Amino acid sequence: MKSAKREDWNGLSEKNSEQPELVAESAEQAEDGHEPNLGRLLLEARERRGVAQDAAIRETKIPEHYLRMLESNDYSMISDQLYLLPFLRRYATYLALDPEDIAMRFVREVQRADNIPPARIDEPLIPERRPQYNWVAIGGVVVLLAIIALAYAAISRHRQEASIPAASTSAGNSSQDSQHAP
Repeated sequence: MKSAKREDWNGLSEKNSEQPELVAESAEQAEDGHEPNLGRLLLEARERRGVAQDAAIRETKIPEHYLRMLESNDYSMISDQLYLLPFLRRYATYLALDPEDIAMRFVREVQRADNIPPARIDEPLIPERRPQYNWVAIGGVVVLLAIIALAYAAISRHRQEASIPAASTSAGNSSQDSQHAP
């Protein structure tokens, strides 16, 4: 197992000696104390080659929005960042960077971003207050509407009952009038 790791490290060191850009970048990282973000590294490598972003898109056949995400380090437009790995490897190869080293940096940055604790809020969280209803008033309105509805029904029924006898008496009067007529 250790010998496989040594071979990997030896393979990486041989690749690094073939690619002076990686050695120069790792020296810059050591001086600053932290490594620049991957997007900046890719952008600077493309600019060092003197290639416009549109030309890189055409030559690598990487979709424009993916290349912009990679160079800006903004992966909010994609739900699974690991989907970008094949495009990132292709782009790293195009820029004469070690694709596996770039892929590992990408994975580390994504993991680091996922492990960042949420920002601390100085103000206490206050739950939203739901509107409190005055149930007594609502009950009073319901009772009042019920009384109005009952009163309307009673008045309507009373008017109907009052109009029926009047109609029957007027009908009865007219029948009596026709009987009394000679």
